[in-house]
This record gives sequence, structure tokens and C-alpha cells, in this order.
Amino acid sequence: MNSIKGYISIREASCKLGVSERRVNQYCVQGRIPGLTRFGHSWAITEDAEKP
Repeated sequence: MNSIKGYISIREASCKLGVSERRVNQYCVQGRIPGLTRFGHSWAITEDAEKP
């Protein structure tokens, strides 16, 4: 995924939140991360997202 200003990828979020990429994806699907946006098949997570 190309960088979008103010957003991070699932991979970057997993490092920041200290959980696996799979867990971040589950959070996204469940809508548990505020400010979440979907671009095609990719999720864009706000840079200031906190662990749900």
C-alpha cells in the first residue's frame, strides 16, 4: 500500500500496537479501531490509533 498522509498500514500498526498483523486485521474487520478507512482491499489506520 502506498503511504497516505496521516495513515499507517496493518504492518506498521502491528509494530506500534505490539500485536500480530492478523490481530490488527481482526480489529479492522470488527471495526474496533477508531478512524479506520478501507481503500479497496487495504485498510488505512490513523497514525494515532490506540490498541482497542
